[in-house]
Amino acid sequence: MSSAADDNQQLWLWVAQPKYTQDEADDTRDRPDMADLEWWTCHEDTQRGDLALLYVTARFSEVRWLVCTDSDELIDVRNDPVAQAEGWEWGTEFTVLARFDATVTFSEMRETQTLKNWDAIARKLHGAKGSWPVPRVYWEVLARRLVSRNRGARTAFRDNMRPRPDWFD
Repeated sequence: MSSAADDNQQLWLWVAQPKYTQDEADDTRDRPDMADLEWWTCHEDTQRGDLALLYVTARFSEVRWLVCTDSDELIDVRNDPVAQAEGWEWGTEFTVLARFDATVTFSEMRETQTLKNWDAIARKLHGAKGSWPVPRVYWEVLARRLVSRNRGARTAFRDNMRPRPDWFD
């Protein structure tokens, strides 16, 4: 049985440029401090316990991480110089739950019958200040693909999605 709190978990796709996710010295590697960052930009409706898939834009164009938001309250980042330059207003603390070696690419999302109907895909992930709400039907398509391709992803999704989908049983 799900509780009211379970029903409030929101699902997001955070869109980031490689300059925020890749190592400065070698952009073929993820930044070494990814899990230690103080905050990540988010939508103003983000709440503690929300899940987000972190998508890295071109040249990668792929979903690469699953994260969980940790902040009880959003962080006002408008005075941060990088946030000002990007037009970001809000941030949240987060925990990296999984890093996917076998990703889901934008091309694949665009060619998937269900996902190509999602407004975010139709808009090529442009807009929404880098934080798209993901309707559960689209989230489950993405989650199933990531779980089928990545060892350990099943546990990360199963233990953190509320309510837990039947297909995990």
